[in-house]
Amino acid sequence: MIFDRLDKWRLYPLGSAWEEAFEWLTAQPLDCPDGETELRGRDMYVRVMTYQPCARRDAVLEAHREYVDVHCVFSGAERIEWYPAGTLEIKTPYDAARDAEFYSATELAPLRADLRYDRFVVLFPGDAHRTQISTERRAGPVKKAVIKIRQSLLKR
Repeated sequence: MIFDRLDKWRLYPLGSAWEEAFEWLTAQPLDCPDGETELRGRDMYVRVMTYQPCARRDAVLEAHREYVDVHCVFSGAERIEWYPAGTLEIKTPYDAARDAEFYSATELAPLRADLRYDRFVVLFPGDAHRTQISTERRAGPVKKAVIKIRQSLLKR
């Protein structure tokens, strides 16, 4: 997992797909429309969405195997929780079509962070995450982009 300021993305030299993803993010107006855009077909695409954050108990805990997620909030704020997937109880087995496995957790996450404008989080395969959690400070809607990058496109 990487959690950093948006203007620091160049500190992580992960290749041309990484550069393309962040160039797309930094070029978008904050009021860009919701929807899905393919950047490199289904190998790299972005979903822009607007939603009301939820209570922690209602947030989904998931991990992926094929895609890396880059989350960037354009407006509002949400809390994200991170767990190492191998330490969790599987609630719903891996579904390759959705590239998702769902978990349940009884303990608090070892890492919690508030994601707001000018910050990004990168979640790699094996990084279980619970997103869209309401923060105490801001209860309004969130507008966020999630870029899905097939892990094989990133330089190691």
